[in-house]
Amino acid sequence: MANLIQEFSRLHEFPQFLALPVEIQDYIWDLNIRPLPGDNHVQEFIIVDHYFDQVNGRDKIQADFIHFQPIGHPREMNWGLAIPRENPQRGPNNSAYLLDSGLWQACSASRQAMERYFRRNEWWSQISNSESPSPLPGRGDFESQSGVSHTASYTDTGEVENYITFRPDKDLIYLVGLDPVLGMDWFYHYAGDSILLDRKPVEKSAIQSSFLGYDIAIKFATRWIDPIPNGIVDMISVLHDETGRTLWFVDERLHRHTDLSKCGGQNKEDTPQGSSSFSDPQTKQKVFHGQNYKLTEVRETDMHLWEIVDEKWNTQPVHEFFRRLIPMHNGRLEIAGSDRLRVLAYETTP
Repeated sequence: MANLIQEFSRLHEFPQFLALPVEIQDYIWDLNIRPLPGDNHVQEFIIVDHYFDQVNGRDKIQADFIHFQPIGHPREMNWGLAIPRENPQRGPNNSAYLLDSGLWQACSASRQAMERYFRRNEWWSQISNSESPSPLPGRGDFESQSGVSHTASYTDTGEVENYITFRPDKDLIYLVGLDPVLGMDWFYHYAGDSILLDRKPVEKSAIQSSFLGYDIAIKFATRWIDPIPNGIVDMISVLHDETGRTLWFVDERLHRHTDLSKCGGQNKEDTPQGSSSFSDPQTKQKVFHGQNYKLTEVRETDMHLWEIVDEKWNTQPVHEFFRRLIPMHNGRLEIAGSDRLRVLAYETTP
């Protein structure tokens, strides 16, 4: 948001901007909204369980919690969702939602540009605006429609209210910060969460009634391969089985082969016996863009195009982790033949 405020200040230092035709002013504001490639973007959040003290724990996890608990709803029975702050360990928050967050409040023209871009926007936190009809569309008002976006608010360390927006049917929710094994008690959330993650939907559009979208990602750790921790099994049960999300594992060990002539070829017949693909080879490769990086889908049939670089020589791919899950936990997990367990490579962009 700081960058947007600086940009807005520079516009005021350029008086000629207001002398431009309104159409050109609007065009300039429109260019500042979500200036990323593609239509699928990365949104970073920190999720905590109902044991976490949200009021006094913000500095502990270096994050600010979103305000959307309805009055009378027992907070202690639900997850909490927070906006990561920049810190030396985790680095900056490179979410797409921070690129245009400040436009909701910079001025009336910037606000109107956001409303043009996010035409079916549900407000999960109210914002005062004399120009908008009252009440503003809220939770579930655009349920089962396409192109829906969700806007929520949080209070930063300077006690300033900020707004962030994302599209639950297009964007990737990247859960960062806390270790998903040590930082969350997934076992007590099998019923889902009526606010953040509803129960398994019949179809993708039904997810729009809850805040988070269809695609959820976590960073993969090689220590999960052997032995597989119970906490990971609980997490997969909640996110994959109970709430019907596609669960993406971000493997930062994956790097593209720079010389494809040396990496050989591979087809279905070359796939190791007993392995199974968790994504349709006919489906277009998914790419999600954040600020200065992108997350690229890596199918098992595409592994000949990638190499695993690990200082500890942990070279087993995430697909091997998937294969181990099936005989060990099939029956408890609904993963045999699933196309909703997938792999992403982390790649920096200019």
